[in-house]
Amino acid sequence: MHQEEGGMPLTIDPLSSSSSSLHVNPSLHRPSVLGMALTNAVELMAS
Repeated sequence: MHQEEGGMPLTIDPLSSSSSSLHVNPSLHRPSVLGMALTNAVELMAS
């Protein structure tokens, strides 16, 4: 899954889903609710 948000290429890697979401969320300055939703989606794809 690859998408661009805020001009920053965002690639979600199932092997590093937790670290990826932790690094991505603060840099995008998004509400924590969307961050949790993103993390949940990544975990579902990785499982």
